[in-house]
Amino acid sequence: MHLRRRGYQRRFAIVMGQKSQLWPDLPALDTFELNRRIYEIDEDAYRRTLDELTGLLDVRALLQVQVRRLSLGERMKMELIAALLHRPDILYLDEPTIGLDILSQRSIRDFLKYYNEQTRTTLLLTSHYTADIEALCPRSIIINHGSVVFDGPLAEVSEVFGHKKLIALKAQRDLDPVGLARFGAVRECRHNTALLEVDRDGLERCLPQLLGALPVVDLDVRDIPLEEGIAVECGYMLIKLMYAVLILNAGADINGLSANEMLMCIGTYILVTGVYMGVYPNFWALPLSVRDGSLDMLLTKPVNTQFLVTLRKLDFGMPLPDVACGAALIAWGWRREGLAVTFTNVAGFAALCLAGLFLTYCLFLIPELLSFWFVAGNGMQALSSAVFDFNNTPMNLYPHWVRRLGIFVLPVFVITNFPTLFAAGKLPPALTAWGLAVPVLAFGVQRLVWRRALRRYTSAGG
Repeated sequence: MHLRRRGYQRRFAIVMGQKSQLWPDLPALDTFELNRRIYEIDEDAYRRTLDELTGLLDVRALLQVQVRRLSLGERMKMELIAALLHRPDILYLDEPTIGLDILSQRSIRDFLKYYNEQTRTTLLLTSHYTADIEALCPRSIIINHGSVVFDGPLAEVSEVFGHKKLIALKAQRDLDPVGLARFGAVRECRHNTALLEVDRDGLERCLPQLLGALPVVDLDVRDIPLEEGIAVECGYMLIKLMYAVLILNAGADINGLSANEMLMCIGTYILVTGVYMGVYPNFWALPLSVRDGSLDMLLTKPVNTQFLVTLRKLDFGMPLPDVACGAALIAWGWRREGLAVTFTNVAGFAALCLAGLFLTYCLFLIPELLSFWFVAGNGMQALSSAVFDFNNTPMNLYPHWVRRLGIFVLPVFVITNFPTLFAAGKLPPALTAWGLAVPVLAFGVQRLVWRRALRRYTSAGG
């Protein structure tokens, strides 16, 4: 697909007033450095461009400040710098001044106008603010439901359309479109949200009336503190350890698997779960990115989109208890069982563990990709988690037909059972080959689903 070619993607950049490519918990300079590597910008050219842009926008002193501590105007300036570091030919701007105060709006407009004059970079601007268009655009095009309704000089735009404003509302209760009609033309009304069209001259009178008549909603979304996440995961880990203690106390072989070998299987399950939890927040965030359109920013980067979406944020805090505990159980069970510590045993065990981790990545990304087709995928997510938890107990404890399903149809047992069986000399060569091959097959299926999903994606505004 032409739009996905990396050379093409290096020619443009996108800045959206309501979506960000900056990491909120890090200084903007870290995001700039990441973009330098993504776009393969020469170090000297990067330094010159960064110095020029930070000087023009007067934010040089803010480069080391955490992004979430910046004002909205300062953040938007950083967004512009991040987008222009690789000197794109075309800059797409979607509501770049939305929510900014008057001085910040003017600063952004002055910069864009100067930058356009100096570099001849093409600017494509979409905005509800006629002031943005008046300051930047000699020619304006109005598109309504896919049809061009105006294409001409800017002066005519203000005369025809500039006397109207749109107000988006969100209340604590459902809204009545009949009652809203007294404030302006109701363009849309769904549950507790509405879109009103009002006269510009009557805006100052309309807003106080709306605020007085409707309850205001304030929403604040924050990440779970790291220490809280670790505490929760430690609780789950203790539950798993209690199960391991029960197996050791029983001390009996079950279907050819000793208690120590079952301990190694449980340890492998805990270790894989820990590593999986380190990347799972990216999986969990994917449906939200599809719904709110924040995936748009990632699609413009000249790197593998799947890699960027699924591995861009790694949580090293939450996996630590599981990884440490799982590794300890594996070593303990290995020693108690008296298994030989040879290169073949250790390398085979490690290779099958890595294959299991890769298989986990492929199998449990697929349910998240259904968000490209369905609005709500919570049921599929819960089902996939339940299937993964079959590994809570070694597969030898299940009936023969369940084991066959878990190895060849939905190969979850390959993830945590095969490494122990190989080290114990109980995994036939054919199943060893299957354990190494099935992640490759799963990756092929997952990539097919991913490509189909991207073809279906039309962004939040599509």
